[in-house]
Amino acid sequence: MRVSIVKIDATNAGLLDRVAADVFDGPIDPGRLGAFLADGRHTLIVAMADGLVVGQASGMEYLHPDKPPQFFFNEVGGSPDWSSRGIGRQLSAAL
Repeated sequence: MRVSIVKIDATNAGLLDRVAADVFDGPIDPGRLGAFLADGRHTLIVAMADGLVVGQASGMEYLHPDKPPQFFFNEVGGSPDWSSRGIGRQLSAAL
C-alpha cells in the first residue's frame, strides 16, 4: 500500500481523526492540537495509508538569545504494523 507524507495544518487537521495504534504516545487533545498548529514555529508531518495516519514526526523552530534560530527535531512515531518500510526516513526527510 502506498504511503503519502502530509504536513498537518489547520485546514487538514481532521486527518488526525483516524490514527493507527501507537503512532502518538496518547490520544490527541483538540485544544493542544489547535495551540500547536496556531504557532507557526511548530511542524507536524504524518504518513498516510488509505486514509489512516500510520506515522508522525514533529519539530519546532527553537529560539535562543545567543544563537540563530534552529530547527529542533522532537520525535518520530509510527505504528508497529508499519515498521521497516522506510516511513521514519520519509518523515525525517520531510521535516
